[in-house]
Amino acid sequence: MASDNGLFIQCLKKLPNMRTDKDLKVIYSFLHGMEALSGLREHALQSLCNIVRYEFHEANDIIYYQGEVASCWYILLSGSVFIEGSMFLPRSSSAVEVLVPSLSHREKGESEGRYR
Repeated sequence: MASDNGLFIQCLKKLPNMRTDKDLKVIYSFLHGMEALSGLREHALQSLCNIVRYEFHEANDIIYYQGEVASCWYILLSGSVFIEGSMFLPRSSSAVEVLVPSLSHREKGESEGRYR
């Protein structure tokens, strides 16, 4: 699974318009196996594959302040997160890896992307 995870992250690090069909299939395969996304229909999950991106944050980085208007949401791949006084997804890690599906990718002038 570690090598699969590496390939998945490698695909995510590519700009969405530079992803190949193979990249999109790798991303889809990984996202399809995530419990948090299990309720999505196939088309919605395929659309997500076109816009999701990878971010890495060091421990104690602040990625969002209360009251800010959200432009994306995060899927934690490793590490843990502290929200409103509670710890979520506790795992021992010195850093946080996240997927960031943008909520406003079209507003930023990015292409809609594709999935096959």
